[in-house]
Amino acid sequence: MTAALYKAIKNNTAQQSKKRRLIIDLEMSLHLLAIARKVSLLSMVIRTLTSIAKESLGFSYWADLGPGLHPEYQDEQFRFPARAIQVALWPPEWRSEEDVKLLRSTLRGMPSFRRYSQHMQFMLARVVRYERFGRGRVIVRKGHCGNSFYFVFSGQIAVTQDQDGSSAFLDPEPILMRKGASFGVSGEEDKRGQSWGKSFEGGTVETEAK
Repeated sequence: MTAALYKAIKNNTAQQSKKRRLIIDLEMSLHLLAIARKVSLLSMVIRTLTSIAKESLGFSYWADLGPGLHPEYQDEQFRFPARAIQVALWPPEWRSEEDVKLLRSTLRGMPSFRRYSQHMQFMLARVVRYERFGRGRVIVRKGHCGNSFYFVFSGQIAVTQDQDGSSAFLDPEPILMRKGASFGVSGEEDKRGQSWGKSFEGGTVETEAK
């Protein structure tokens, strides 16, 4: 084999190797581009579906909220949906089945509500009332007989032993109840056989409880 022939074969092999690398790089680029298009399409579909759900139900799903998507995330993540508030302010007899389902779906975000059976959840959603309490408001006073059962949807409650609730501001380690907690007279304890619940949102709430 002459030197010229050997050189020609070597150059041809190098060119073929270079072409193969280019083909592989091109195929990988096309594959990544296809993946990027699918992700973009999926993201667009998710945004469209969550937008439709928000318009029809009156609130945003948790999946549609996040620091990267919504600057107001910290302010809205624990908000009771506006539509659910409206329904929860209506008398039970005004609520349609869809209204009851909406309230049940909203309340199921709390573990204390999910522990009830499906039947009981619908019963509670039928009669639950929305209430919002400001800072320093006493919800249940020590020594008083309560007639309601409460679910804490947002904010926090301080449990105190004094009569005016002032120790909640002074105690360095107060007993606190936060979202998901529940307290009061439950339906099982009510001798009248009624199941009345309350759900509320707000900032810090100080209260007294037995």
